[in-house]
Amino acid sequence: MSDAGNNGGILFSSFEEDCFEIHRVFEFGIEQWNSNWAGQQGVVIGVNKEAVEVASTLGGKIMYDSFPTSPDAFKRVAALLVMMALHPFVIGRAADPKGMYVRVLQGDDLRPFAIRFVVDSLPLIFGLLDQNVTKDGIDTWVTLNKWKGFRSNDLRDEFIKLLYSISKSDVIVWEGPVLKYRQDRLSRGILAVSLTLKAAYGEV
Repeated sequence: MSDAGNNGGILFSSFEEDCFEIHRVFEFGIEQWNSNWAGQQGVVIGVNKEAVEVASTLGGKIMYDSFPTSPDAFKRVAALLVMMALHPFVIGRAADPKGMYVRVLQGDDLRPFAIRFVVDSLPLIFGLLDQNVTKDGIDTWVTLNKWKGFRSNDLRDEFIKLLYSISKSDVIVWEGPVLKYRQDRLSRGILAVSLTLKAAYGEV
């Protein structure tokens, strides 16, 4: 069972476990990308460890503040996706005409790619988590390992647009010298993504 808290991360109550598992999931996807598509696309990618740590710390606090009564797995996955959309967890190096990887890509440069990458990683992310369900009057924990994807490419594209619409300018504001999240807007974004994921997942 996984449980985010104000001293933990997005997916797990332990910050260290949260960062480790997020890093592990994305390392697997990155290995597949670099082996199969980096040469065609001219970009090799890696995990941005600092962004993972920032997202885990901030995401855990946001989860605790917005959903204090044990947010379910879908809200936790939604929070991870939203934080990825705001703080991409990947860093890239683009090739010059001679094929040398010299130009570093990170942050907003990789945002469209990062959002699509994390959506394609959903089977791995869901597989980390359990969801409490009631069947025949009995509560039980079920591993979310039945993600089959969106029913159509159009739905997948609309979901990606939803994530892309949650921008820093909408949810982050200056309060004096400090940048702070607009908690109300961010929690609404997480809830919208969560409900969409739950509908797409179907019966647990």
